[in-house]
Amino acid sequence: MAKRKNLSNSDITYKMLVDAGYSLDSEGRVLGKRGQLLKPSYVAGNYRSISLGFGDLGLCTGFRYHRAVWMLDNQQDIPAGHQIDHINRVPYDNRPENLQL
Repeated sequence: MAKRKNLSNSDITYKMLVDAGYSLDSEGRVLGKRGQLLKPSYVAGNYRSISLGFGDLGLCTGFRYHRAVWMLDNQQDIPAGHQIDHINRVPYDNRPENLQL
């Protein structure tokens, strides 16, 4: 069995999310590999985080929810050196229309 490693948020790519079966529902919420709604937990500063697993790679990580929503909605990676901004400044409002690069 492969040893599980942790990834940083900047290590996760759009392709990794899609290849692992993650997606968005019609309301912009992150769905897991089996189509189930992923329930985020709160981390520092009222941001939300979700646990992502990449079993075929032997990798797992906690990932900021807004980053997953933006990447899946825009179908691209977050460019190096950029962050995702909550337009209304509410860190737990992760609707796609409230997120900008």
